[in-house]
Amino acid sequence: MVDKNFYNCVLSQVFSPCGELLVCGNTYGDIVVFEVSKILGNDDNIDKKPKCKFSSPKKEQICSMASTNKFLISGTVGNIYGWDWDSIKNESPKVSWTISLTVSCDSLQKIDVNSLFVKQDELSPLLYAGCGDNMIYVYSLEDGKSIRSFNGHEDYIHSIFNLDWQMASSSEDGSVKLWDLRQNNMANMIQPFKEHKASRPHLGKWIGDVSITSDWL
Repeated sequence: MVDKNFYNCVLSQVFSPCGELLVCGNTYGDIVVFEVSKILGNDDNIDKKPKCKFSSPKKEQICSMASTNKFLISGTVGNIYGWDWDSIKNESPKVSWTISLTVSCDSLQKIDVNSLFVKQDELSPLLYAGCGDNMIYVYSLEDGKSIRSFNGHEDYIHSIFNLDWQMASSSEDGSVKLWDLRQNNMANMIQPFKEHKASRPHLGKWIGDVSITSDWL
């Protein structure tokens, strides 16, 4: 019997709104909830095992996670799930809603949801999803409907990040794109692999993650 833990990988993590819980998702579709005070404590006698553990409905890998005050949001392969935080804290996790990504007629493969963030719009919270079909989709968390999409990457998206009205996205295509969320068009782009000091031909041109502040990308 092969121990699958040797081949496991944590793909995503997020803190609860209260900051007391750390939730991690892995390649086998497991979602594991830890109490932060216990795992950071110095007392060896404290039980540091997970508070609870549950699985994605279809055992899909947990590619990404985000959070609102009410929901833990997990992005998988083809679906995004919203879990009620109260049910998780009570160790009886329940899916409150599901957003299923539409599969293109040109492809029969389901879409990986690789990165997520939530932004409060003037009317309702919006969920942004960077996906494996090179696209970024925006959904209303009021009714789950698709609002808009961002198109411009030439390969699948690894990461998206939000600051005010600006969004940054990084991709397997080696580019980082900057978007103004008030418009549909890309505002700027950098391609580190084209710079000698930043290129790494032995690894590839992909950009695995991105973050922005008021001063730095």
